[in-house]
Amino acid sequence: MLPPASPAFSARQRALHYWFADGFSTLVAGLGCLLFALSMFYGHNRRFTPVSILVALLLLFAYVAITLRQREIVEWLKSRITYPRTGFALPPSLPEESATYANLTVLALQEGESKRLAETGKIYADRKRRTLLMAAAVSLAMFSLMLVQQAWICAAAGVLMSVGLWIGTLKEQPLSWLILAGFPLVGLGMALFVADHVVGADRGACFLASTGALFFLNGALTLFRYLRRNPMPKPTQSL
Repeated sequence: MLPPASPAFSARQRALHYWFADGFSTLVAGLGCLLFALSMFYGHNRRFTPVSILVALLLLFAYVAITLRQREIVEWLKSRITYPRTGFALPPSLPEESATYANLTVLALQEGESKRLAETGKIYADRKRRTLLMAAAVSLAMFSLMLVQQAWICAAAGVLMSVGLWIGTLKEQPLSWLILAGFPLVGLGMALFVADHVVGADRGACFLASTGALFFLNGALTLFRYLRRNPMPKPTQSL
């Protein structure tokens, strides 16, 4: 376990927790998954007509726009709902910075500064490893349930997805039990009621839609709790 050895690290952790405290990032990510799943369903189950092609392209465009502009959308929502309630904080540095420290020998005048930079490099290297493990688990879960015909693979994919997300977000955004328990339950439900007559890409679309629904619901509940705990302050009346 990597301890928070510097004030900068502690500040970064507080920024991460504040970034996810209102649920907007999870809610927007869930909306993106739902749009992509809907575009897969719509494009696969309809005949190609000008209207169907246009609707599928609009759904895909909305998904790409949300994916590419997710941070900007979240910041826009925060500026109107979160910051007026609990104040502004600099967003966390989300891009990986481990490459800055991976192949660099730091020479500093003060030993404490050199130690801090070395520990920061270890922190980002640990985050990179966990992110790669999460990406591998999620990819394996999605491809396995689309390529393997047996129904039980859906349940296994749900467990694998939950474990992968737990590993990837453990230290930055601990996921709620709604998501961690939701994926195995979704996989089990698909294995019992869906997998026999839904195969291939349609399975992936069903699972992606369930993913979006879980994230959207979790984000909505988080936002509801945040708004209840932090009502909008009343304007002060000047004397």
